[in-house]
Amino acid sequence: MRWYVIKAVSGRENHCREQIAIQLKVRKLVGFVGQMLIPAERVTEVKRGKKVTTERKLYPGYIYIEMELNNDVLEASMASMASRASWVLIPAIRIP
Repeated sequence: MRWYVIKAVSGRENHCREQIAIQLKVRKLVGFVGQMLIPAERVTEVKRGKKVTTERKLYPGYIYIEMELNNDVLEASMASMASRASWVLIPAIRIP
């Protein structure tokens, strides 16, 4: 399996990841996909005198996915994101 980067709509990464997972499960292609990651970090800020911990995405609009690329997996992933983004698949050279 290799890592790929999917360009999704910024702010909708979690929704896109869930939709891809649902499509893969429905089409029984879960075995071709390893992990789906949205790199994020926890940030503590002071707002109105209180410490607030929030999660900030390191690469907004991108989903990292480990998968064995074939037509069925590609079709399932594209079908789940068809209405939300232009679909770009980039082979990842280095995973953060």
